[in-house]
Amino acid sequence: MIFLHYDGLVSTYDPARTRRGRPRDAKAHQRILDAAFELSRANGYAETTIKAIAKHARVGRQTIYRRWPTKERLFMEVVTTQVQQAALATNAGSIEDYLKRLFELARTRTGDLLTILLVQASDDPALTLDIQALINQRRTILEQVVVEDARKHGHTYAVPASAIAELLAAAMWYRLIYRHKPLDDAFAHELAGIARALTNERKLYGH
Repeated sequence: MIFLHYDGLVSTYDPARTRRGRPRDAKAHQRILDAAFELSRANGYAETTIKAIAKHARVGRQTIYRRWPTKERLFMEVVTTQVQQAALATNAGSIEDYLKRLFELARTRTGDLLTILLVQASDDPALTLDIQALINQRRTILEQVVVEDARKHGHTYAVPASAIAELLAAAMWYRLIYRHKPLDDAFAHELAGIARALTNERKLYGH
């Protein structure tokens, strides 16, 4: 179940929930997630059907529907899993390092799937909640990175760390959705400089 107090992630959806009396097959669960990701990368999201995923994962379609009520909810767990795995592999030594890793992930198929799900969520309130939960989790972690980076540099706050994290996250989402400019290392460097400028003040403000 996606419910992490430390990262601020709260979701009402439990992707591991199965019918009463049916033990969960963890290996089948992972095969389904892997199959969905691999097929979407090879064929595109629209062409990837539950039937094809079931065949690729060597399970019945009902096995998938017992875990995820819709294709969109299945791919939401695919994206969440990819993001969390990337986060575990990231040693965020600085704001710039963290943003570079985050932008690298956004440039992959995971970023493409997330933007597709954002569109799909307009007609799915439950999916909207799951996306909001994932976004809130990453923003909370980003705020922690801002605080730690400021501490390492001996900076105090001109604006609250939460506001800085909001600005950084908004800039990332703007480029991810509209794709008018790249999410690259140069942009990560630029944003890190802005964040440090906002914490490099002698006078404390609102934090």
